[in-house]
Amino acid sequence: SIYIVPAARQAGDNKTYSPEIANCCNYGGKQWYDVRKKMILLSQKINPTLAIPDDANTHYIMGRTQMADTSNKKKEDYYLPLYHLNQANLLAPWWDKVYYELGRANEFAQLYEYAKENFELYLLFNPPPDEEKIIRREITKIDAMIEKQQLQRGK
Repeated sequence: SIYIVPAARQAGDNKTYSPEIANCCNYGGKQWYDVRKKMILLSQKINPTLAIPDDANTHYIMGRTQMADTSNKKKEDYYLPLYHLNQANLLAPWWDKVYYELGRANEFAQLYEYAKENFELYLLFNPPPDEEKIIRREITKIDAMIEKQQLQRGK
């Protein structure tokens, strides 16, 4: 069985979290990407800056904490943190840090297309030049992994 409610996992049950559930806000493909891109660009024009809702912050902290757990070694171990980070993204799509963490978590989960998408969205926030260079290098590495996966699948 696949469960969306993370409380079951926290209670000690061994429920399965799929990549589809982990990436619940990525279900729309290019159209969803375009919507998020427009939301980011629009939010940058709003003054004062939009606040981060408490619920978004809670999901962000939970996702980051679960990612930092050193026991996370398999790609499946990142599905629950991805669930929380995506919830934070749904609640605050103007929050730059969430896109960076989603990029990292998706990369660790070997969901490279999602990782690339989130890193590209993060770049819309105009990070400092040194950080931008690092992210662009990371996107190049992810492109290499996407190509490798496509070759392995025979595409």
